[in-house]
Amino acid sequence: MLCTDLKSFTGEIVCEPPNNHLNKFEGVLNWRDEKFALDNEKLLLRGCVLRNTGWCYGLVIFAGKDTKLMMNSGRTTFKRTHIDQLMNVLIVGVCRGSLVLQLAYIVALIEVIAFCLFVIKSYIKYVKDTRFSKF
Repeated sequence: MLCTDLKSFTGEIVCEPPNNHLNKFEGVLNWRDEKFALDNEKLLLRGCVLRNTGWCYGLVIFAGKDTKLMMNSGRTTFKRTHIDQLMNVLIVGVCRGSLVLQLAYIVALIEVIAFCLFVIKSYIKYVKDTRFSKF
């Protein structure tokens, strides 16, 4: 098959659906009424390099997120040191403590204002009562 014949390639590949099993691939290439088995021996995974070869023909079967390597690469976990975890706990504790102190300050301020209003109201009542009792 020459490079100019690649445009007229009419083969069909029947294979397993995309999965994350790196050591297993089963498929069949149907071309010109012949069947050619496809397995791991005839498969290059994403990122592989073919060396010591002048040329070769290749065909992409799965691309993007459907490649075996992408499906096999699970979620990455964010690794933190013990100091990072301790600092997070301390910062949350300081924020909570600050919030409690601010709420306590607001409650105390409201109590002081209420007490002052009570004293003023009592004084005004006392002044009114003493002013009219002399007459």
